Amino acid sequence: MLNLLEQTLNRFIGESSAAKDIARGLEGRSLQINVLGLGLRLRLLARDGRILVHQGDEGSATASVSGAPLSMLALLSGDSAGDLKASGAELEGDVETARQFARLLRFARPDLEELVAQVVGDFPAHEAARLTDALLAWGRRALHVTQMNVAEYLQEESRQLPAPSEVQAWMNDVEQLRDDVERLAHRAARLEESLRRG
Repeated sequence: MLNLLEQTLNRFIGESSAAKDIARGLEGRSLQINVLGLGLRLRLLARDGRILVHQGDEGSATASVSGAPLSMLALLSGDSAGDLKASGAELEGDVETARQFARLLRFARPDLEELVAQVVGDFPAHEAARLTDALLAWGRRALHVTQMNVAEYLQEESRQLPAPSEVQAWMNDVEQLRDDVERLAHRAARLEESLRRG
């Protein structure tokens, strides 16, 4: 299975000049992918313009990304650099390496509609792709709403997290206290200096 994944990934990298450039730029670096809930742990290693795929997490990777299946799908379907953090996936190690691997996987992503069309025809493949896009969009919306509801519950109902306005007020108080302490320290230094002279 891993050999098939590696061959397919490298075939699609070979068909995209942008993907080939990214793969060469990642030479020697690796990305650990942990899909939570499925127990899937893969290590991608860039070598000689190709990606080697290994199972498990032996040794240390240049970067590591862990997340639920929906977070990982959101990561792969995004197009901007901010999508890496917005996906909800947990990042460790070199963030730029993780970002470049995410870009590489997006470029190397096969056109599933075209592949399905070869088997079942154009119209069913188009409808299947449309349904898949709708399901992914629904999943992203559901994840976003769930995150907002959990945050609201933790802030408003259980009071385990402060509201953003409370955090801002606390930060303002801390800054005011810091300024007051600095002013007091300056006054104390001036008083000490005048006592020494007098």
